[in-house]
Amino acid sequence: MPPPNLTVKDALEQVGRYQAAGQLTKAEALCSQILRAYPGNHHATYYMGVLCLQQGKFRQSRDA
Repeated sequence: MPPPNLTVKDALEQVGRYQAAGQLTKAEALCSQILRAYPGNHHATYYMGVLCLQQGKFRQSRDA
């Protein structure tokens, strides 16, 4: 679940900020929290695929 003080929209925006800052591990961790709470969230699924690709996790990106 995203941190309680963030909406899903806010959490996804934070994922984007982490990604832009090169903090891919933090972005992936937050994205994972979102997907655990909302497994059908298309935006989080997309971000997770992109983050995995950026980190060279090609197999995981395919499964995201």
